[in-house]
Amino acid sequence: VGRLRDSRGRQGENVRRHYDLGNDFYRLWLDRSMTYSCGYFRREEDTLEQAQEQKVRHILGKLQLRPGMRLLDIGSGWGELILRAGREHGVRAHGITLSREQLAHTRGRIAAEGLEGLVSVELAHYGELRGRERFDRIVSVGMYEHVGAGNQRAYMGTVGRLLREGGVSLLHTITQFTDRPTNGWIDRYIFPGGRLPTLAGVMELLPGEDFHAVDYESLRRHYARTLQEWYERFERAEERVRRMYDERFVRMWRLYLRGSYAGFAYGELDLAQVVWSKGLSDELEMTREHLYRDDTSRAPLRALTPAGAVEARLREAG
Repeated sequence: VGRLRDSRGRQGENVRRHYDLGNDFYRLWLDRSMTYSCGYFRREEDTLEQAQEQKVRHILGKLQLRPGMRLLDIGSGWGELILRAGREHGVRAHGITLSREQLAHTRGRIAAEGLEGLVSVELAHYGELRGRERFDRIVSVGMYEHVGAGNQRAYMGTVGRLLREGGVSLLHTITQFTDRPTNGWIDRYIFPGGRLPTLAGVMELLPGEDFHAVDYESLRRHYARTLQEWYERFERAEERVRRMYDERFVRMWRLYLRGSYAGFAYGELDLAQVVWSKGLSDELEMTREHLYRDDTSRAPLRALTPAGAVEARLREAG
């Protein structure tokens, strides 16, 4: 606990070095909802906007929300998930973030949509949430990578304390195939202080909190395509990014986006969605059929490799 307490300020600083580069910067190449995590492509022709909307719906569908439930989003980003949970599912959704830019953006959206009675957000570290009321559902999307190897057990302990008995949690995180330190260049220039977990490392922590895994899904190919979309948008905005920062910044971020794409398309990076219950629970449906009941008219996504997708776009471009 002491180690976690000592690291909170450092974790906040590390998070802000990446996410507080400015909303104007991220707005140049993210989708309209400012969702900065892996999309979910259900058709070959899906746009990035559609994929990000589908990703949030996919996550909320797995959580099987009901009106009046309490939902906590640890690392709520620019707020799309908690806003949709409140607006479309009638749950009381609360988000926490360490980014002041994300906090301001989310609060602005809450006010603009008149969701103050259902949706809230605060600037807080997950370790500061002791003693709060218990939640029916806890979700974390793209945040677990930032807690650091020494704090992963403490993170699970926080979820265990805050999740009610029989409640459900979903973790959406990048994973690596083998446990090793973060690439030195990424740690220094892009994501300081992070550590990618392994899927085995996530699973081995669950029994300590009486967590029972009920669902796992790999979205590796979805993240490769998401990164390709981000890269193409970044390139279109290159001159504006250069004016905001400089040539060195443009080159660093181009390398980051291309290297990340290669890691998912050809390397050992993966994207895991793991769902677990606290204790044995029969609250969730027994199959995934409910996730697709509203989508029977859609043709399935063809098995096109990321490399094939890029080559096809190059051919189309002449």
